Amino acid sequence: MHVLLVEDSPTDQQIIRDCIESAMPHAVLTVRSDCNDLAQLLGASTVDCVLLDNDLPTASGLGVLNAFKRSARNHYPPIVMLTGSGDESVAVEAMKLGAADYLSKNELSPENLMRAIRAAIDNHRLQAQQNKYYDNLARLSMVDDP
Repeated sequence: MHVLLVEDSPTDQQIIRDCIESAMPHAVLTVRSDCNDLAQLLGASTVDCVLLDNDLPTASGLGVLNAFKRSARNHYPPIVMLTGSGDESVAVEAMKLGAADYLSKNELSPENLMRAIRAAIDNHRLQAQQNKYYDNLARLSMVDDP
């Protein structure tokens, strides 16, 4: 399992990396910037989940999520938003834009971070299987129609 961490703060990067690597050594890739780096890194590697900071220096995480969602046409790994503040309106907007989960950095622990990552990946895989099933069902129904 590989996790991409989009975080500009070196201190927060290290804390989050330590949380993840306590359960999964060598599974974290990091990038400090916005959607250009994110898109390039996702194109060059296999990432199972993205942890996206909402407070990036060049863009908001919501803006990055929105831009990436539009450009990737729903073919992107699950994204868990992270923030230093527990703003419910940001959480709601992140979920509307397709984030799998939303966590406050103030309440991070290895357990709740790993739970969020695993749940995001499991739900993403389940959704992909369901989409494939319904696509196949639709194709079969088109073949059966006179």
